[in-house]
Amino acid sequence: MKTQATITEYAVTLYWDVWGNVEDGWEVNDCSQFGENLAISDDWTDDDILDALIDLDILTAYKDLFIVTNLGEAIEIERKDDNKPLVGLRPIYD
Repeated sequence: MKTQATITEYAVTLYWDVWGNVEDGWEVNDCSQFGENLAISDDWTDDDILDALIDLDILTAYKDLFIVTNLGEAIEIERKDDNKPLVGLRPIYD
């Protein structure tokens, strides 16, 4: 019997000002909440998450430029070449 996927609502945070480098790490200095939340199913792949962010015009259509990093319950979208954080996804709990 197939179990039904669980959907979690995530707040989308856009990172506008990120300082640092690969060697020393990155620090987000300025960010803002995106106007819409993102509903993510627990059976989604990294590509599904990137596709949803592309559909919202948050990321460009070049999925191979980005990686999805799971940080416990949170998710971060980073630039593939240097792991610079670009977007944060945090679960919303009622």
